[in-house]
Amino acid sequence: MKQVLALIIGVTCLFGIDVASRQHDKQGQQGQAVSTVTEVKVCPMDGMTVEGEGEGSEVFGKYKVYFCCPGCKESFNLLSLEEKQKRVAAAVEKQKEIKRKG
Repeated sequence: MKQVLALIIGVTCLFGIDVASRQHDKQGQQGQAVSTVTEVKVCPMDGMTVEGEGEGSEVFGKYKVYFCCPGCKESFNLLSLEEKQKRVAAAVEKQKEIKRKG
């Protein structure tokens, strides 16, 4: 009887640990998704600094990219994945340069 009771307690503990672990993972994923998105306020198409919300935005990878005009957003959406990556990387670098200059 004691062995059965010990087995039940052991299984219950393992189940509780598994449930708690899954809840922690879900919370971590939700928090990570929100905290890892970096706003890029330099238009990836023409390099202009975007004020406020600009003329739209799009999440691309870990970046929320803002556009200076609707035409730039439309043009961006026509690019290949490789070209989008290049343009976003250039916009990120330009934004860092602008922040350094202050």
